[in-house]
Amino acid sequence: MTLQTRKHFGQILILISTLVTSYLGSSQAWADEPQEQVSQQLERTMQTGNTLQGQLIKNRYRQEPYDANYTVQVPYQDTETYYEDVPYETTEDYYESVPYQDTEEYIDHEQKCESQYQCRNVPDRDCSYQNVCRTVPDQNCHQERVCRPVPGEQRCEEAEECGTNARGERICKTRKVCHDGPSREDCDYVQRCENTSRQECSQEKHCVETTRQECGYENVCYSVPVTRTRTVTRYRQEQRTRTVTKYYQVEKTREVTRYRDETRCCVTKYRDVFDHQDTLNVTIQFPQDAILYDGETEKMVISWIEKDNQIDVGLKMLTTFTSYKVVDRSVQGADAVLKLETVPVPALDPRLVGDQTVTGLRLKIMEDNTGVVVFKDVGQLAKISTVYELVVKDNTGLVLTTQRVTANGIADQKITLNQKLSLERDHTLTLKVLRSGAGLRPPIAFLKTFFRPH
Repeated sequence: MTLQTRKHFGQILILISTLVTSYLGSSQAWADEPQEQVSQQLERTMQTGNTLQGQLIKNRYRQEPYDANYTVQVPYQDTETYYEDVPYETTEDYYESVPYQDTEEYIDHEQKCESQYQCRNVPDRDCSYQNVCRTVPDQNCHQERVCRPVPGEQRCEEAEECGTNARGERICKTRKVCHDGPSREDCDYVQRCENTSRQECSQEKHCVETTRQECGYENVCYSVPVTRTRTVTRYRQEQRTRTVTKYYQVEKTREVTRYRDETRCCVTKYRDVFDHQDTLNVTIQFPQDAILYDGETEKMVISWIEKDNQIDVGLKMLTTFTSYKVVDRSVQGADAVLKLETVPVPALDPRLVGDQTVTGLRLKIMEDNTGVVVFKDVGQLAKISTVYELVVKDNTGLVLTTQRVTANGIADQKITLNQKLSLERDHTLTLKVLRSGAGLRPPIAFLKTFFRPH
């Protein structure tokens, strides 16, 4: 082993020792450092009431000096091999396209015309006049006297009728008596017609389509092939010789300056070392009118905020049924108090989220007995939480499967049941929709059912 090699090996050992020491020291520092909690998620329910407690923990560090190795680049001389291109001249053969003229034959066509006697058929018409008779409808009319009896006029007169009653007293009364006068005849003349026919004749022109032959001399042209010659340019490959410059590589060596990294000791550096933990107890006070119902949960995140050596608490609402704003906050030592106030939210029209928003409820059973529930829900509004509870029963009322699904915001719902269903049985599907959120107090729930026969 040369002196230079032993020197390099010693530097490598120093570097490895330094890295191991630094790693062990930092690992010990990490192992002794407790975990901090700069953010915490809190949940508020009907049971927790209007006050929530949380705790934030922040690690504090101090600067500690330590001796660290550093690296420098040291130059050294080395010999390297390189290759240099050396030119030389030589001759090479190549082929060149040389043009020459040649004669070739080709077939052309020329037109010839001559007078020929030809006949052809042309359309014609042969017409003549003929006597044509047709039967046309006609009427024969005459006057006829028609009489009908007319009753006489009615004449009326007063008539007195007298009689004796049970006591022998004469009693008379007057009544109106009418009778018809003598009848008479009312005559008139009416026209009576009979349908007959008659013949009408006339001269009509009749034509027949025929052909006739026309002959004469015509100039007829046609094409005939003719052999001709032409001069064309062709090419042949001829071998030539030329002088070219080529190169061959020569191996050479040269002295160059290179650099290697060497580790030296030592420089003073500083690192963060755990010192202690600061704890901040956070209290969130909700307003008295912020009432939660059974099954409702509000989620929020509190976080440690520190700016210009001033400690504060950040509050982010994740899911709420009421809008809040912070009206007062105070940080005294290890305690922080956030006081909230509700932000008025207009009441939501129940018709926008009621049972009329869910339509087209169906239960489908596939060939592999997989049950699929489909329906359309247009009542999934922003800041409104929707949950579906599905219950499937058979024709005896036995519950076959139940499932609870949170709405995904899509109107067209398609839910695959977690239980296989038989195609040979009747099924009744009950869908319960639960909605809650801002502007919807208290929450609403409604049912939809669908019967599927086998």
